[in-house]
Amino acid sequence: VIMTSVILDSNCTGIPTGIYRPRLKRFQILKNKGKTFFNGGFGTSLPKKLHLDEGENLYLWIEEALFLHDAGLAQFFNVAEQDEEKITNNKLKPLATQELHKLLQFESGVDMAAYLTFSHLRSQSYRVLRHSESKRVFLNQQLVQDQTTIDQKNEESLRDKHREWMAHAPPPKLWESSSPSVNLAWDVYKPNSQFCKTNPGHPHFCVLVVSYSQPSPTFSQMKYVLSEVETLKIAAVADSGTVVMFGVTNYGVPCLKNSMKEHNDESANK
Repeated sequence: VIMTSVILDSNCTGIPTGIYRPRLKRFQILKNKGKTFFNGGFGTSLPKKLHLDEGENLYLWIEEALFLHDAGLAQFFNVAEQDEEKITNNKLKPLATQELHKLLQFESGVDMAAYLTFSHLRSQSYRVLRHSESKRVFLNQQLVQDQTTIDQKNEESLRDKHREWMAHAPPPKLWESSSPSVNLAWDVYKPNSQFCKTNPGHPHFCVLVVSYSQPSPTFSQMKYVLSEVETLKIAAVADSGTVVMFGVTNYGVPCLKNSMKEHNDESANK
């Protein structure tokens, strides 16, 4: 896979800056300049249980940081807390592309195929979140209960829930053909400058990441997934890094026998 990126100089102070927090496996944003994060749907605050500092700092998953780095929209560092002053004094070099890929491979738990899918969707301006089964179940229950209106108190509670779901969402993985279950990787939302990670609503579609050279999920497996999500897309990732998306829907196929009977009845009535 050939990865390209803009090389950032350590004196580049006009773009957002983040530092890696190993315990959280996230990047904390130290300098947030411009509208990259808010308009792009990047980053979120941690749930109250995980707050390590006062206030609500913005944090990025590794896939978000790597994508922004490759686009030349942010720079990131991996230093001890006592050395953070060196960042502001321009005495440290930001992480290179290879170093960020090492974090992705060895610490984040995110498969390369899953990241390539994330990057593919993000490059088309989609808003992409890690899939959370807890969030899916909750939103489906809301649909069943027809809870279309939410007061301010419940809205704040819902925002806290979303932060909790995002904080504990599992690392997106490549689906293995030997796996008996189907684990979705991403929840995808249409491009929207008003998108809010802590209240995104139902995803436009969910994504399952598979290898292009391996067997696809069985018909029964896909049918089960479609009973749980509204729209499914399968991202087939080739060894070269090419990502091909396939849409899967559950429209059903009309019964040929019944169709022929209706046709014969219409012909007889004429």
